[in-house]
Amino acid sequence: MKKITLNDKHPNLLSIEFHTHLFPGFLWNRLRSKERRGSGFNSSFELYIILIICITLITIGVPPAVYSRSIAGWISSGIGAAGLLAMIINSIASSLGESPSINDFLVGFFFFFVTAGLTAGIFISTLEHYPFFQSLLISAAGLIAGYALGILSGFGLQYIGWIAALLDPLAGLMVFGMLVLDMVLLSGALFS
Repeated sequence: MKKITLNDKHPNLLSIEFHTHLFPGFLWNRLRSKERRGSGFNSSFELYIILIICITLITIGVPPAVYSRSIAGWISSGIGAAGLLAMIINSIASSLGESPSINDFLVGFFFFFVTAGLTAGIFISTLEHYPFFQSLLISAAGLIAGYALGILSGFGLQYIGWIAALLDPLAGLMVFGMLVLDMVLLSGALFS
């Protein structure tokens, strides 16, 4: 399959045609993918393990290092931070020279930012107890801002390499948590 970049003959990112024809069709095809997924470990499984180990070393090492001035804490957090930094540098270096493509669009980050914009609009309108129409406008503004940030992040975060592909499914999972938060905020606004 040919890699389609943003420089190819597609509608401009700022055009109406992109947002009404190309992008919705692309998202629909990505969400209803009929590809058969393998049943074994994927190729990035070991990267998840290393990422978890580095974060665990930092999490375990920082409190003793800061509060007890423990040398073992400093060593643990230092090794974890160095490993995390090495992963980030390796990830960015692996994507140097590549331009973002629509084939590698990060759908999880897109939906994360769309939902975050909607959640921010709902949170602000329930916090300030605005009337219904004004709350609707604030939520729509958050949704539009989240849509714009979602498209920019879906393409822009491709520059950080494989670490973005690791975090993309996690961003997609966080969408469900934000939707639950939205329901709690709306139920609190309706029943107060």
